[in-house]
Amino acid sequence: MEIERFNNCLELSALRETRLYTALRPYVHQRLAHYEFIKERRIFEKDQEGFSHEDKYFAKLDILFGQLFQNIKTRQYLKHSIGELGFAHRVSVLALTFLHRSYLNELVILFERLSSFLALFKKAFGKELDVTDLEKKLLSFFNPLLFAKRNVDQHGLYLGFPGYAELSQLEEQALQDDDCVDHYCKEFKQNLDSIIDWIEYTEKKISKLLIKHLNAMDERIRCDGTYLEPLHLPPTFSLGSRLNLNLRDRYNHDEIFKESKHLI
Repeated sequence: MEIERFNNCLELSALRETRLYTALRPYVHQRLAHYEFIKERRIFEKDQEGFSHEDKYFAKLDILFGQLFQNIKTRQYLKHSIGELGFAHRVSVLALTFLHRSYLNELVILFERLSSFLALFKKAFGKELDVTDLEKKLLSFFNPLLFAKRNVDQHGLYLGFPGYAELSQLEEQALQDDDCVDHYCKEFKQNLDSIIDWIEYTEKKISKLLIKHLNAMDERIRCDGTYLEPLHLPPTFSLGSRLNLNLRDRYNHDEIFKESKHLI
């Protein structure tokens, strides 16, 4: 038995090239290194009582970065699991449906993770730091249909991947007639390959987004090469504080996306 950590992929490579990873993260670890309770550079919400108020901001940055890594690794696991269905002795539309729905949900979570950085900056720096352009760039990248599909899923109605209805019908026929099994397996593999192709296309687009977006964020929170202190951080701020910009409620997502050329 081997351990698979899903540590190497296009998106993680892009993430590791950003200044948020090469400059900010080492700065945060160095800044917080004197706290004895931090073990192996791992920061947890339960540790917040030991931090100064300003250092909670930098600790939260590190936590958000870890959550971003986790999202990418989770989607790599889902992609791997979808691919494995092509070699399975037993297949079902149910399995493909579950993994596809899970991947869509993780894309929405990715949007939320990236939004959380901007929400933290607004809390830390107030009106002195304008991130409106970064907010709109996020909305211009993520297709509103992605959220519509996720919302339908949450209410128990699944829109499905292209070909979902036809494949489900073929599966029912194959269960009734052995002569239909080969045709069903062929169609199943074609649908699976189409989903993998879409995921790989999406990964390439996200990799470019991560480099541009995270580097832009890094520039925004520096002044003359030095990271800004979070002077406007609310007194009640904690590592467990919710960071939600409600971007899709504050802007017309459909309109912003139509004006962009980015697609998921």
